Amino acid sequence: MSKVVTKMKKKNKPIWRDFGILLKTERQRNMLSRTDLAQKVGKKVLTILSWEQGYRRPKQNSLLELRNILGTPIQELQKKAGYTPEFDWRVALTDKPSKKNDVLLSTSIEEKEELRKYLLFMRFKKQITTSQTISNK
Repeated sequence: MSKVVTKMKKKNKPIWRDFGILLKTERQRNMLSRTDLAQKVGKKVLTILSWEQGYRRPKQNSLLELRNILGTPIQELQKKAGYTPEFDWRVALTDKPSKKNDVLLSTSIEEKEELRKYLLFMRFKKQITTSQTISNK
């Protein structure tokens, strides 16, 4: 049975290697150990290790936490983790807000402006889609 488990582990390849390299570099640049980062993000050390090795990637709310802790631009983290900006904003906005994890409290002016532009774009896109549906009827 242990041979099967070993073979399965060998088949798993790190798909998020670029993100892992970025995370490790930024963690070391900030002079944080994996344990320190895990405590700040609220994750286990093994989770941080699997992110750094590229076997897993963090969810959106963890990316936002990493941005706050490491000072790495969210766009860079998202790109390396394989998320699209459209998906990211949706997830960030649908999380239940709490004072501890309120993204807008720690968002820079530039990021707020980017979010405002994105929301305006989505409203415009919805209006166009709605008007096209009405005109097709």
